[in-house]
Amino acid sequence: MNEDSGSKAAYSIGEAARLVPCSQSTLKRWELQGQIKPMRVGNGCRIYTAQDIERLRSLKARRL
Repeated sequence: MNEDSGSKAAYSIGEAARLVPCSQSTLKRWELQGQIKPMRVGNGCRIYTAQDIERLRSLKARRL
């Protein structure tokens, strides 16, 4: 999922992992720890916003 003109950016877990960068399992672990709460679509897939990506990058920077 990418940004369409006029709509907010939405990213799958794989795209989010590439953008942060980190593994998908790290994103899932941070979710379980309550560090981030991605939206879920009807089929249960996680959707990350641009704001979520910035939050994830911040989390990663603090852990380095």
